[in-house]
Amino acid sequence: MRARLKWGLIIAIALLGFSTGTWAVLTCGTSTGASAHNPLLYLSSADNAHACKVGSCDPSYSLYVWCEDSAGNAKFEFKPAGGAGTVALLNLSSNANAHAEFASLANYPEKISFNAVDWTTGLATGNITIEEISPSQTCTTGFVPVVRLSSPTNAHLGTSAPPSPGAYDHIICAQFSAGSAT
Repeated sequence: MRARLKWGLIIAIALLGFSTGTWAVLTCGTSTGASAHNPLLYLSSADNAHACKVGSCDPSYSLYVWCEDSAGNAKFEFKPAGGAGTVALLNLSSNANAHAEFASLANYPEKISFNAVDWTTGLATGNITIEEISPSQTCTTGFVPVVRLSSPTNAHLGTSAPPSPGAYDHIICAQFSAGSAT
């Protein structure tokens, strides 16, 4: 009886793992100019920056934030809020030359959201989880930093990690789970 219960538990855990998707390794960074990466958000500079929504920037905003699935199964795209697999990254005070805030706040009208899209089918895939980190903390294991803010709201943005001069310690982190989008 005990052996059957043990194998039943192992099979149940295995099925749960397959049905909920598997964690993929997410990589996020910044680039300038033409690249294979899809922009999620543009910045005026690497630190002490204002932000610009994709499609609303003047040419001086050449630095952009991107994320990708290192397994190559999905690309990440800027999307209007809502839809399968779409998650809010942060809010902006306007479309361009904007200050930012954590997505969990509601002071700013422009929502910056993104989703994962299967390279082959073009359909939403997987699930993205966002966490907002306050000073003296780091991203939870399995999460990676996407962008840093000077404060939770009315913030400038940055990409440098402390203890670099001018680094910001309010961090937006993300994790990606491969599988069906919800």
